[in-house]
Amino acid sequence: MKTCAVIVTYGNRFHLLKEVIKGCLEEKVDKIIVVDNNSSPESRESIKELEKEIPNMEVVYLDENKGSAGGYKIGLEKAYNDKECEFIWLLDDDNKPEKGSLKILKDFWKKLYVKDKEKNVALLSYRPLFPFYKETALKNDEKIILGRINSFIGFHILDLPHITARFLKRVLFKKNEEADNKDWGIVPVAPYGGLFFHRKLIDNIGYPMEEFFLYQDDFEYTYRITKKGGKIYLLLDSIVEDLERSWGAVERMTIFHDYNEGPKTRVYYTVRNRVYFDLKYRVTNKFVYLLNMALFKTLLFIFNGFRSNKVFERAVEDGIMGRLGKIDSKELE
Repeated sequence: MKTCAVIVTYGNRFHLLKEVIKGCLEEKVDKIIVVDNNSSPESRESIKELEKEIPNMEVVYLDENKGSAGGYKIGLEKAYNDKECEFIWLLDDDNKPEKGSLKILKDFWKKLYVKDKEKNVALLSYRPLFPFYKETALKNDEKIILGRINSFIGFHILDLPHITARFLKRVLFKKNEEADNKDWGIVPVAPYGGLFFHRKLIDNIGYPMEEFFLYQDDFEYTYRITKKGGKIYLLLDSIVEDLERSWGAVERMTIFHDYNEGPKTRVYYTVRNRVYFDLKYRVTNKFVYLLNMALFKTLLFIFNGFRSNKVFERAVEDGIMGRLGKIDSKELE
């Protein structure tokens, strides 16, 4: 089971990338493909030096940051066309595999009896920084990640009692983790980081949509597996450590704080792409969807001190109209 790790890096993050590569080597990955998504000059120089030291490492250098969607597409194309890459393991540049994580994936794959699994199955290493994947897998409830059908970016009017109860629980009580002995479960979507699959899966689902540029592109890409009747198995014992705590993993008091207080570019791409994703895959009743949208916008307006959120409004409009692609961040000022 020859495995190729595909890692996308950017900015000045070599200090993280080298730890991820070290973890891959310790896990005896057969080949490492790094996509340098127009990283800083200091980082690029360090990557070039490291490339000379590691025989089974290959780097694709880009002169423009193509976002996560474009970066992973290029990396996947490289892996797909490489005969050494039977299996592909996607990792972010701060996702360090823990000891034994790859062996657990391989062992599970060998024991899994599913028809045409090479084209229909992906495995996912567990990243403790994102516990909602574990909750989804253990409860077998896709609503935890995606929301109900016809929800607006995960919000549905039927969930208001649950949202209120969760809010009060966070304010009044400490969280209690429920013990569960299961070591795997199924999730409807997955992040790039930790995703493991046979190269033939690409024949079935293709490549990520470059037009998403950033955020939600991994949802759209992996949901194609689910929509085609395939399965994504989360393996809780195959652990990938996030060396850097991302903004998206920070738990806030309500979901409305995410969109009112988050970085503008992140809010824009997240909302725009999620709206497009939902309309493409998850909306069956436009009236219910628009009702949820109107209620969400009203609550967002209230939580923003009765002020409109122009970045959010533009993102929703662009998502509905299908205006995708990279935008100039100055447009959001």
